[in-house]
Amino acid sequence: MTSRFPFPVEKGDKLRAFHQIRILSQHHEIHLIAISHKKISQEDLDAMAPYCKSVRVFRIVQWLLPFQVLMSWLQGLPLQVSYFFDRTIKRQVQYHIIHIEPDHVICQLIRAAGYVRALPFHKTLDYMDVFSEGMKQLASRHRLWKWMFNWEAKRLAAYERTIYKDFDSHIIISNQDRERLKLPSKQHIAIIPNGVDAIYWDQNSNQIPNHDLVFVGNLGYGPNKATALFLVQQVLPELQKRK
Repeated sequence: MTSRFPFPVEKGDKLRAFHQIRILSQHHEIHLIAISHKKISQEDLDAMAPYCKSVRVFRIVQWLLPFQVLMSWLQGLPLQVSYFFDRTIKRQVQYHIIHIEPDHVICQLIRAAGYVRALPFHKTLDYMDVFSEGMKQLASRHRLWKWMFNWEAKRLAAYERTIYKDFDSHIIISNQDRERLKLPSKQHIAIIPNGVDAIYWDQNSNQIPNHDLVFVGNLGYGPNKATALFLVQQVLPELQKRK
């Protein structure tokens, strides 16, 4: 269960979901269920076909989105969750999953947790990142909207705690992220980091590099932007000194 269709892999959450599906499909039958705010092309659907027994996309109706976000926000959900949550789609998703009768449900991100948290199947939640911490960092960098980001950070932290009990297993991307979760039993959360294809790079090790440093990421995402600035301001000057 994903909050975005995992192909093409131009964002971090889609990259993680795609490779998890690709690897799990080697030993398991995968049924992909994705929420989307836009129509998915047949080309992108075909890209997932080799790894999935079935693919089902539930599309959020754009003109209903403001109403859905407002209703969810008034009920206490964070905006990060409200934007991806549609009550009508929730019923359709649950009916579809119950019809499949899966052995295990893997839900990526707290954004999609509301669709599956009440289902009577063994469930795993991939927190991936700690959204509440990311919002706190935004609050520290934006004086004008600091109050709004702090408010959202508190709601996200509360939601991260609330949904913990609804899942049997939990995973996250790093030990640093796990430590930032405000949970009393966070030591039970398994760490599954993003990997690097070492075989691929070893096979291409005879190539002569024409660069010292490459950073790839969506610069519309705050932590990626902060990393790029850190590299430019702190790391590159040190590299240049060594030349």
